[in-house]
Amino acid sequence: MANLYDLKKFDLNLLVIFECIYQH
Repeated sequence: MANLYDLKKFDLNLLVIFECIYQH
């Protein structure tokens, strides 16, 4: 279960980074 949670967190971080790159 912890693995899935970590994966979700990583996914969210990726989305945030992608948005930052897209805005620049």
